[in-house]
Formats: sequence, structure tokens, C-alpha cells
Amino acid sequence: MFWFALFYFVNAVAPHNSVIYNDNFRIVIGGMPLNILDGLLLLCGLASLFPTREPFPIPRKHIAWSRGMIFLVIAGLVGVVQSMIVFPDLPPRFLLPPIRNFILVPACLFIGYRCLSSPRQFKTAFLIVFVSSVGSAVASILTQGIATSALATASRADSRIDVLRQTALDVSGDAGLLAMCVILFAMAAHLQLFRPVFRYGLMTVCAAGMFLIPHRSSWLLCVLVCAYAGFIMWPRDLARKLFTTTTSFILLVVVGVALLIVAQSQTDRDFMKWTGDRLASLLPGEGDSAHSSKAWDTRMPAMLMELELFAGDPVLGRGFAAQEWNAIEVGQGASFRHTPWISTLCETGLLGFAGFLFVIVGLAVVGTRMARDNLDRWYSLLGAFGASWGVFCILVGFMTLSWNSPRQAITLGLLAGLIFRARDLALASQQQQLPLQYAMAGSQYGTVPA
Repeated sequence: MFWFALFYFVNAVAPHNSVIYNDNFRIVIGGMPLNILDGLLLLCGLASLFPTREPFPIPRKHIAWSRGMIFLVIAGLVGVVQSMIVFPDLPPRFLLPPIRNFILVPACLFIGYRCLSSPRQFKTAFLIVFVSSVGSAVASILTQGIATSALATASRADSRIDVLRQTALDVSGDAGLLAMCVILFAMAAHLQLFRPVFRYGLMTVCAAGMFLIPHRSSWLLCVLVCAYAGFIMWPRDLARKLFTTTTSFILLVVVGVALLIVAQSQTDRDFMKWTGDRLASLLPGEGDSAHSSKAWDTRMPAMLMELELFAGDPVLGRGFAAQEWNAIEVGQGASFRHTPWISTLCETGLLGFAGFLFVIVGLAVVGTRMARDNLDRWYSLLGAFGASWGVFCILVGFMTLSWNSPRQAITLGLLAGLIFRARDLALASQQQQLPLQYAMAGSQYGTVPA
């Protein structure tokens, strides 16, 4: 569990550019640059293969985990072979990144599934994910604070966008989204988690972390996923759910406006207008000249090209880096992979698409069932994590670059494996006619304490 905790926390909190691209934090072996996350992936993989304690006996693995692993491994192997055959002259800098990003999901799915050895570790797993999420929100606030300082001395009119785009790459993890969702779910389900003052303080930090990511799709997604966690995930107590959802929405608006006011006062730039333009670009209609560029204008050309490539081989796909090869051959580039569901169809066909469908939709469904089962507090809260991230990945897969990039691919794999394992442990304890509370308190493999 130690290596899993370290891997998950570093992936969630450490600045993206530092752990991925900074030469001071990576080495080159055989022409292949390896960074901190690659090293932690290797260590976690070895720890998963050779566990230090005998795991709780499970009669069968969850179908979403097993089928997802099978489809993803087969699709990955087929994609690599196709790429080597069809694009033998393509430079490695185009071919290696999509292969690595794809392999990360099944590798982390295996690690996440193997990290839990018994139901007694549910609380530990919850704390790992929760602390990492809050740490990610704090990292987002600090990173944007540095960007604000840079903007205060910037002179060019377009420097605002340049700095914000660069900073967005450095923002890490979920920026507090998972912690915010689990607090909202705990409030709706009447699960005791924190005292009110501490709870709303954490919600404020998480709201600031989410809002400070300068992506319009991220703002929309945070609102939708928080609404799911606070209003839909728990099926009862309508009045309480309305209060929870309304409170969180008001908090998000207040924190967002306050941050905009602070940023404008520190940089002497019109962030209110910039944010309004970004939000208006999400709405249909022509609008005025400032709003004429819509959010989907940069997505449609690449999506159409990827769908055309997918149509050439729907079952197996066209292989990794098919988009770059097509752009070189045709002489026309586009913003590829900004719609992960479509890019997965293009590269690995229906095989890869089915693998991600099992993992992501399975994560949302299984997490929701765990949250609603209410077998144990930590078990339900873990389920809330899984359901929230599953819904997020379903939606973000239609909007922007996400789980086909290293950071979110690692989070998806680790969290999905963790949730599927927790579900299997709970079902195994029920099959043994053992209450989950006894399984968590037992001295060995859930035996009833004397």
C-alpha cells in the first residue's frame, strides 16, 4: 500500500512539467526518456507482483476489471504491431507517446487492483485519495498564484493567454474535484466525515483549485460532476440533496468571483471579460465578434479526420500515431486526441473502445452501487470517489485531452483498480456470510473477532 500511496500522491500533486519534461527529473535509456512517474510505475508494478501479505480470498475478479484488462491488452498489442508495420518510417517522437499513454491504463489498473489486500484497508485507501485530491487543489492554487505574479509584470497583450496556458499544463491531478464530490455525497447521505467548519473550509479550497484551472471545459465538468455527487448519487432525501447542491453551487460562484476580483486587482487586467468570453463560447449561437470562436471549433476538424481513419478499420483501428501519419501524408494538421473516445476508436478500433468502456462506465456504475449500498462508511465513500471520477471520465472523453494523457490515465487506472478490488472484497465477505464490519475488524482475512 505504501508504493501505491506514493505513486497516487505524486501523480496528483507534483507539477506536470516538472515530473514529465524537466531534464533534472528524468533519465534517458536507449533514447527513451524516463521520468519520475515511470520509475514509480515500475516500483508499484514490482510491489504488486510480489505482495508482502497474503490477500483476502476472492472467488472471482470483477467482470469490468477482467474484461477491461483483456480488451485493453489485446488492443494495445494490436495497435503497436499495426503501427510498426504501417508506419515504419514515422519518427519515434510521434509513435512512443500515444503507446505509453495507452499502456498506462491497464498497467495502473493492475496495480490499483492488487494494492488492497483486505477490507481493513478501506479507510487507508480513502485517506490516500482524499489527501491527494486536497493536495492537488492546493497545488493548483499555488501554481496559479505564481502565474498571477508573472502576469503582474507582463507587458504584451497576449501574455495573459501564454502564461495561463503554460500554467494549465503545470496544474496537477484533479484539482480538488474528488474531495469536493465526496464531501457533497457525505452531506447528502448523512455520513459523518468532518465538522461543519472544517468541511466548508475544505470545500472552499477545493472550489478554488477547480476554478483556477483555465479551461472552460473543466469549469463545466466540475459543476456537472459535483451535481451528480450531491444530487443523483444518493437516491433518497430530496430536500437534503437540494440543500447540498445549492450550497455547493453558491460556494463555487462566490469563490470564482472572489478569485477574479483578486486577480484583476493584482494584475490590472480584465479577467471578468476574459472569463465571460470563455463561458459564452460554450453556448450555441453566433454571438458578437468576441464570442464568435466557439469551444468546439478546434475539435470538429480533428474529430472528422479521426472518424475517417476509424472507418478504414473499425475493429482494430489504424494503429498508434495514425493521426500524425495522416497529417504528414495529407499535409494538414489538427488538434488530435482532444476527444479521447474518438481518438481511441481511430487508434485501436472497437477493441480499445470496448476496453475503456468497461473500465470507465464500470467505474461509474460500480462506484455508484458501492456508495448506495451503505455497507460501511469508508466503503461508501470509496464508491463516491469511483462514481465521481467515472462520470468525469465519461463526460471529459467528449470534450478535451484527458485520460489519453499520462496524469489522468494514471488516476483512472489506479482508482478503477482500487474500486473494483474494494467491490470484490465486499462481495467475497458477503459470500462467506461475514458482515463487512467484522471483515474490517478481524485479525486475519476477516475472521470474526473472539
